[in-house]
Amino acid sequence: MSKQANPTVIGGFVVGAVVLGVTGVFLLGGGTLFHRTHPFILYFQGDVNGLAVGSPVKFLGVEIGSVTRIELMITPAGASTLVPVTIRIDESVIEQKASLEVDFEENDFGRLIDQGLRARLETESLVTNQRYVALLLDPSTPPNLYGISELDEIPTTPT
Repeated sequence: MSKQANPTVIGGFVVGAVVLGVTGVFLLGGGTLFHRTHPFILYFQGDVNGLAVGSPVKFLGVEIGSVTRIELMITPAGASTLVPVTIRIDESVIEQKASLEVDFEENDFGRLIDQGLRARLETESLVTNQRYVALLLDPSTPPNLYGISELDEIPTTPT
């Protein structure tokens, strides 16, 4: 005796698998599926102790991105005091929190640098010595650009 498969049960399994798949994409994707992000490179001179991958990037105290990579430049003369730090800024967060439309096109970004966009390391916690990258507008500081990377570079100021 052969039993025939119930189409309703098969359909239920298919729908359940699709729902689990979509849920998995959102959960494993960290909710970044619909976010527009842009990478930048910063070159800090000296110690970046307390800064870690995942540390926040803030503009006026509002978190708009995170640190994605910290390197140490090694030259034939030895370790350099230049520490490249890669950050990722979330355009969607800026638009949502500041109600401001952002476009990191090369011309617009160059204008931000001319208006004084700079990065600086700040201490988030004195107890744990955790640090974060603060973006600020400081037109009085001349931009110190290295032009080493193909990524857009944000000039840094001393801490």
